Amino acid sequence: MDIKKTYATILEGLKLGGRGQLKLTREDTLELHQALKTAIEQAKTGTKSSNQELEEILCILSHDQNYSQEFTPELIKILEQDFSKEILVYTLSALVRHDIQANQRQGERIKEETLKILQKLLDHTDPEVVEWCLRTIDELGNQGLYFLAKLKSIKPNRLSGVFNQHKRNVVEIIEMLERKWSSYGKK
Repeated sequence: MDIKKTYATILEGLKLGGRGQLKLTREDTLELHQALKTAIEQAKTGTKSSNQELEEILCILSHDQNYSQEFTPELIKILEQDFSKEILVYTLSALVRHDIQANQRQGERIKEETLKILQKLLDHTDPEVVEWCLRTIDELGNQGLYFLAKLKSIKPNRLSGVFNQHKRNVVEIIEMLERKWSSYGKK
């Protein structure tokens, strides 16, 4: 698999108004899994090229039509480390596909490890990371109730979002989740 070429194909598909979706073969998945492991190790050095490669791999994972839970340990490893907000956001997108949706398709609950790392990310200093973490939590359905107390403790007031779109989105997503989850208790 040529990662750079696949990444460019996805971007081109997105620019043309498509979804950039692709279907990886089993061989592609195995190769991409190994490349992800290597990219994580190299990205720890912090070089621009290693971070770019990690972003390309995460983009491919986010646009894969398949669900491959074997990527979950590496995705969690990325979320546990101090990577740029861009890499964290891309990783959350890949986590939705290859962990959350994969578990849901199999009728399984989301693992505690995933819930704990999402809870930790809710305390991130960058509001964009918090916003995308909340969007990820929204994908959990009623299992998102796990975060109810945490959301109440981190919910910013409406005025904090006046000058920052991501803070405004955080407030709106938390309020939407609270409304959605309040209906679970009424049944």
